[in-house]
Amino acid sequence: MSIIIPRRSLLLGGGALALAPTVTFAASDLGKPAPAFSATDSNGKTWSLDALKGKVVVLETTNRDCPYVGKHYSAGNMQAQQREAATKGVVWLTVAASAPGTSPYFFLSWALKKAGLKLGDVKIATLEPAPAANAFVAGNAGLDAAVTYEPYLSQVRKNPNVGKIIVDSLSQPIVFDSFGCTPKFIKENPKAVKALVDSYFQALDMIAADKTKAFTIMGADVKQTAQQFEESQSMLKWADRAANAKFFNGEIQAFNKDAAALLLETGVIKKVPANMDSLFDTSFLK
Repeated sequence: MSIIIPRRSLLLGGGALALAPTVTFAASDLGKPAPAFSATDSNGKTWSLDALKGKVVVLETTNRDCPYVGKHYSAGNMQAQQREAATKGVVWLTVAASAPGTSPYFFLSWALKKAGLKLGDVKIATLEPAPAANAFVAGNAGLDAAVTYEPYLSQVRKNPNVGKIIVDSLSQPIVFDSFGCTPKFIKENPKAVKALVDSYFQALDMIAADKTKAFTIMGADVKQTAQQFEESQSMLKWADRAANAKFFNGEIQAFNKDAAALLLETGVIKKVPANMDSLFDTSFLK
């Protein structure tokens, strides 16, 4: 089961493409002193373990693409736990963990390859799309470029003096977002899968019929008003049934061929699937 879900990603830059180095943490044995580390946060502040001596330090590794992370941050559970820890004098540091296999990493790899470069030609800082946009606009984290997407691009567009768009997913078309089900789930729950696919196109119908209502619902998910969401989505290209049918009838085959080669080259996959057409099922688009 596959449908195209638009989310526009852009590579932004004000100069040469060189990203700040990421922090590295060494392994530590339980009960022994933690290894020293130093890192700069998305606001430009430097943190080091030496400066925090005598304090309880929590290092949280997070990835907003993880459904569990998204669930507990959306519900406010993590923020509540962090606030409670702060009242007890705990220093809580969150380390973003987008890495090989994630959407921003793939888009960066794709854009670099199209420009004749490789990941090894740049220094990479691991930042989620929102902190990446914040740090780039603030200009205090040593970033020369950043990968982010809507709705975080709005703040970049409002600050054109900080940089410019180098490449986006319209000028370099790629599948940036996808939602998939296992073959087992599809076989056992065809009605649910059909309803899921249809709900996307029903959302497009709602945009056409009552965009204020549609943008209010979608904007709430990313903490935007209907007006703000309308502005940020204006650069998106919503794929209707006809566009999906066209994409899955030739375009995806060409894309998958290039994507598989890139994923193999960057070490994300160990081998190219023998039959990539088996990775999607277009029967639910009808």
